[in-house]
Amino acid sequence: MQKTATPYGSWPSPISTSLVLAESIGFSEALVSRSGTLVWLEQRPSEAGRNALVSRTKAGEVAEVIPDQKWNARS
Repeated sequence: MQKTATPYGSWPSPISTSLVLAESIGFSEALVSRSGTLVWLEQRPSEAGRNALVSRTKAGEVAEVIPDQKWNARS
């Protein structure tokens, strides 16, 4: 493998923004219901940008409120 000098920041990289963001999950709109259940939105790039509505009970049970991937909680 031959080394080539390039200006700072101009070298080719196998790591792209898409690669990094594809597996990241964003969290927003978190709230706690009167029963103590925590509910939030998860932004999922790996599911075509779908927003999933997720809940967690006081007992620790986590479930998707809308489990079907064809539905987006934002639309």
